[in-house]
Amino acid sequence: MSGKVEGVAAQEVQPEYIPARIFDAEKEDRKIAFKGALIRISDPNAGKGTEDLVDLRDITQYEYYTVPAGFELEVIDGWVKLTKSSAS
Repeated sequence: MSGKVEGVAAQEVQPEYIPARIFDAEKEDRKIAFKGALIRISDPNAGKGTEDLVDLRDITQYEYYTVPAGFELEVIDGWVKLTKSSAS
């Protein structure tokens, strides 16, 4: 076992392949570049049946999204680059 925490490189500079992961909600906005099988950005506190902010599949070219503060991010079978949004 390598001890590598999946998703760490994705939160730095280089895109990282991630088979499946849910990134917990954070207190500040994040930016993501993604291509792969599934990306979902959702409010973990929303009621059942609430529409997700983003729920897309089979993305073949990098797409760019903002993950608002308080929202979680789910990715499956994709390349991810996740960064904190800088204050404007």
